[in-house]
Amino acid sequence: MRTSLLAAAALATLTTAACKDKGKDGAPAAKTEGGAATKAAPAAKAALELPDFGLLIDAGKDAQVMDMTVGDTKTLMVQGEGLVVTVATVPADATFELAIEDAKMFSPTLNRQDKTADGWVLEYQNKGSMGDNFFVEIVRTVGGKRYKCSATTPNKAQAEAGAAACQTLRTK
Repeated sequence: MRTSLLAAAALATLTTAACKDKGKDGAPAAKTEGGAATKAAPAAKAALELPDFGLLIDAGKDAQVMDMTVGDTKTLMVQGEGLVVTVATVPADATFELAIEDAKMFSPTLNRQDKTADGWVLEYQNKGSMGDNFFVEIVRTVGGKRYKCSATTPNKAQAEAGAAACQTLRTK
């Protein structure tokens, strides 16, 4: 649980830094000749390989994968336009009920909590000292192994993009 909290805090910091100069929906704010911000077109999706997992995830064509492993839990971060998610292996003792209990320490408003055929979806938000925070945790069984795909962001559109990307996890 503490490792999850540390990872969530680190991801929130990285996400906030990655969100500079973004529009309200998380897409990059394009500039006109006069310097006024305009909304950029959404990024095209492309299958991105997640090394060591043998998985693919749909992300922007310019998205990158970074190894963020700390300790024994293999963790990869996918970062692209309007998208930052982490994908990690799931401990054998992780359950939907424990995930909800872990979320409660953030005093959340639970937006979605569903068990699915291959895992679960947990989406919640809270208000922190710097504003709104949106959390997505999706656990899926893909190729016989359990993976957690998650996003923590101050931007609702990025949380939604993260949830959509997490649903595309599949074997290579």
